[in-house]
Amino acid sequence: MKRIRVWILVALAIFLLSGCNTSTPEIDNPEPYIIVEISKPTSNEMSYQTYKTIKDAAKAIEIKLILKQAAESNVMVSMSRNPDYKITISSIDPTASSEPQIYGIWHSPRSKLVEVVSEGSGGGYIQLNSKDSKIVRAALD
Repeated sequence: MKRIRVWILVALAIFLLSGCNTSTPEIDNPEPYIIVEISKPTSNEMSYQTYKTIKDAAKAIEIKLILKQAAESNVMVSMSRNPDYKITISSIDPTASSEPQIYGIWHSPRSKLVEVVSEGSGGGYIQLNSKDSKIVRAALD
């Protein structure tokens, strides 16, 4: 009789522990909810028109991480001409309430390097290295 009570208590404990362990899984990476829109100047060069949208999470994250360097930079510049392209990174997560991040992209006249200016509240400038420039150029094409 004593053995039956022990088995019943063990079974009850296992049942209670497994029932309490049904937590909802958290999303570890909210990044799949971003899209990257690439715009180029219209014919009058006063406004920009989106010509390409990147929804692939891996590519979008890669571009976001590269461009984020400019947003974190403390260097402020005034470029002599309008950007060759604009990249807008937006969250499509219905629970997120973030502003789109907009970056101006310039091709360096004498090299294959790309220059990025964050058009957000903090601003910032960076000239990308050749590896990152190649990734951004591939996204622009």
